[in-house]
Amino acid sequence: MKYIFTILILLLIISCKKIEPKELIGSWKMRDVIDQSGQNATDKTTFYHGDSLIMEMFANKKLVEKQNGKYKFDTISNIIQIEVGNAKISNIKVLKLTDSEMELLYEKQKKTTRFIRTE
Repeated sequence: MKYIFTILILLLIISCKKIEPKELIGSWKMRDVIDQSGQNATDKTTFYHGDSLIMEMFANKKLVEKQNGKYKFDTISNIIQIEVGNAKISNIKVLKLTDSEMELLYEKQKKTTRFIRTE
């Protein structure tokens, strides 16, 4: 019984790992892009130290749109709030964040999107 209790405590500690904001810094490319345009579309977001970011859209490996914005990362709730121009994208929950992979839950759409780190 002591071993089961110890294992449960360790699992609880591991699952409550705090996500470090510095792990967010860098470039992220959508992993599971559903491209219905037939143009080989991809999306890349780069987070910088401080609060700035750049969102880029590519079609057939050519840049078609680039937007500068700002972000806030609440490490207690693991929520990212993004502001691009006058548009605010809020309540993006970080479910997973490692050196190579990030998984976000967009609450308005109720869907999860996975990203991989790029150069």
